[in-house]
Amino acid sequence: MSSTEGDAMSNRILRTIKKIIENDQNIVEFDIIPTPYNLKNKSPVVYEDHSIGLESWCIKHIYNYACSNLFEYYDQLKKGKLSYMKMGEFNDLLIGALLINPHVTTFWNMKRELIERELLNVDDELYFSKIVISHKAKVSDAFAYRRWLLQRIINKMCSMNIEVPYTLLQNEFSVIHMASQKSPNNYHSWNHRIWCIENLAPKRQLQQIVYSELSYTQEWINNHISEHVGYHYRQYLITLTKKDNSISSVYGSFLDFVSSEFLSSPKSNGPIVAPAEVLQYLLGVPSEQLPPEEIANYTNYMCLMLYDLCILVDKLNPLFPEHEALYYHRRFLMYHLLNLPLNIHQAHQISDNANSGTKNSVVSIGSDMRANKWSKLFKVSSNRYEGYALCDLVLHCDKKFLAQSGGSREAERYRKWLSNVMGLK
Repeated sequence: MSSTEGDAMSNRILRTIKKIIENDQNIVEFDIIPTPYNLKNKSPVVYEDHSIGLESWCIKHIYNYACSNLFEYYDQLKKGKLSYMKMGEFNDLLIGALLINPHVTTFWNMKRELIERELLNVDDELYFSKIVISHKAKVSDAFAYRRWLLQRIINKMCSMNIEVPYTLLQNEFSVIHMASQKSPNNYHSWNHRIWCIENLAPKRQLQQIVYSELSYTQEWINNHISEHVGYHYRQYLITLTKKDNSISSVYGSFLDFVSSEFLSSPKSNGPIVAPAEVLQYLLGVPSEQLPPEEIANYTNYMCLMLYDLCILVDKLNPLFPEHEALYYHRRFLMYHLLNLPLNIHQAHQISDNANSGTKNSVVSIGSDMRANKWSKLFKVSSNRYEGYALCDLVLHCDKKFLAQSGGSREAERYRKWLSNVMGLK
């Protein structure tokens, strides 16, 4: 095939792909079909059931054609010499180049240039980037481009005093779910999900959104036990319940779990259900010492971690033993649960006469341990955990967990972490 024939063929293919994308707003997937030769002498573009396929034999011709012309078109655009018809051809080239190789940041920046000149539509570009992600789910540039587009939408709505619609967040969640299903261990998609929570979630609906996301992550972890990304996102959600004052009420299901499993009222012989009572019993924090919204924040935070410690991790570990990600999640839970009483007392300067002098005790590792791998760490005294009902409860659950885990490799590593980092024997 001559160079001229190859260019003409590539141009026809790119126009065909663009026309399909413009006419069908429900494309679910783009992919490359392994086809070494053009045996049937027909178009290499396959379009069926809202999916686009491109036979692999033509990839090198299309990509070379796109790359050899893109920079010339871009120079003309910068100089203001690119005609309206040529602008359409420029976008055709970008579509082909990014579908084949979306890892080139320069091509995405050219798309941004066209958006800023109002030559492309933001909604159309969100749709196009979704098609790219359907082919290459772990493309950081595609997610960065979506965030850039979404930020433009947010800025425009803010300037008009319009609230960002909840449907925008739902659409992003569907794209992220698609990407995560195609590539489970995909930090790009999960970090994009965090960005969406922080930038697209309406504040008045944040409480319900976080609750829904907690259910989603639990289901995800159940099906992807070894993938750290699901735990990482769940830890973000748990931490968010403590930090964000928009979450102003307590999640009843998690509070009921903690109350029914671990607490009982001396007067009624029933479960304690008042959040302030739970905090006072487990953390030694009088309800009058904290604002109502912080009572809700700390209660959610503590109850979520206790649920994960005693339900999520304990139930999954016997079914899927020796999974490192599960043990790392347990480390997160143990560290933050055991340090929660001290942190809350220090943050609000709540006196604790019963335990004065023990909470801040930290001792350095002895000289006999200088040679081992923990020599650069500080060893926390276990005295800091004494006197708090929450710590007693957590340590009791942990002893039971270790007894059931036996002498597995991950359990032994976890024991060393408890000893050398948390100061527990």
